[in-house]
Amino acid sequence: MAVVFCKPQQVTYQTSSTLTVAEPKNLSNDEPGMVWRSSGLSGVYVVFKTEGKPIDTIALIGNNLRATDTIRIRMGSSVADVNGVPAFDQTYPAWQGIAPIKDAISFVLLDSPVTQNYIRIDFTSPGNPAGYVEVCRLLIGTRVEYDGFDIGREETIDDTSGIDDQYGAVTIEEYRIRQQFKFSVSNIKDADYYEKWQPFLMSVGTSKFFLLLEEVGGNYEQRKAFYVRNTAQPKRADVAYNNQSIEFTAVTYK
Repeated sequence: MAVVFCKPQQVTYQTSSTLTVAEPKNLSNDEPGMVWRSSGLSGVYVVFKTEGKPIDTIALIGNNLRATDTIRIRMGSSVADVNGVPAFDQTYPAWQGIAPIKDAISFVLLDSPVTQNYIRIDFTSPGNPAGYVEVCRLLIGTRVEYDGFDIGREETIDDTSGIDDQYGAVTIEEYRIRQQFKFSVSNIKDADYYEKWQPFLMSVGTSKFFLLLEEVGGNYEQRKAFYVRNTAQPKRADVAYNNQSIEFTAVTYK
């Protein structure tokens, strides 16, 4: 199944159903502690403006939605458009399959790019036990897809806690337990590398987070959806004529 890579475009907050301490503009911030949280469960929505470039991927990173919840996405050329009769209007389930271990990553992969630069997202989450909708990051962008990883993909459970174990006593300062990956993709043709992969790699480097979907569809979709950052410089190698490979080492945002 296809592997998806997508870097977020810059988005600008426009309006929402609620403006609380956990502000909607936090959805454009990669810091895990900066979240947007609604003040209730009725009529919850946000509106953002994109960079104006075509997009084919929308994701809500780190949300508290359930599989039975839905998200409605409307896109148009103005705030009035998305509040009225927009050019794009679709409703999707928040996610499917086995539940995520931590927060969910709800994502929509459009069949063709959309050019409208205003997006409104409505959340339907009746009876959510939290009493509110929470999302860490809104990701909107253009994806790079590939057939799959090379054999030999590695995954490490990265416990960032401070552990002092000496003289028969253990002192632990608990911090995040993240997932770290090392993998490569190969047999990339020159046209795909220079038109898709090189711009993507130059835009994320090691300092920018991006969406990594290891599997689209299937029962473990949520367990294979990540928001990651490269921790080592991505490495490209010429395998043969018109045949490139790229090596990644990445870690989840939390």
